[in-house]
Amino acid sequence: MSSQHVPTQTTTVCQKVVSSSVVVALVVFVATLHPILAAEISTVVQKGRVFATRNLAIDRGGIVRFSNDDDFPHQIAIKGEGLNFESDLQEPGKTIDVPFTTTGRFEVRCGIHPRMQMSVQVN
Repeated sequence: MSSQHVPTQTTTVCQKVVSSSVVVALVVFVATLHPILAAEISTVVQKGRVFATRNLAIDRGGIVRFSNDDDFPHQIAIKGEGLNFESDLQEPGKTIDVPFTTTGRFEVRCGIHPRMQMSVQVN
């Protein structure tokens, strides 16, 4: 005796509801990724114990990529309204991406080399 599944109208309706739910969830997921995927990346080089850029202006949602071009480690520390960030040790040749999702002025420094300072203005 073979047990074959015979689709019923209820099964078909359930499949359509599940398919629609998956499509809606996928659309919502992609929509939340859009700002991340479309974010502008501004690179700030760290070389000679200084940030190559002292003052940087970016739009809200932008990403600052800190690139360690020195032969020794750095550590990124950022303070400002709505953002307090401290990176792990940043080895030579490595980058750290920091998204800025809040408008305002943010002070950036190296936790290892306190004279390394810069500002990021987020509009």
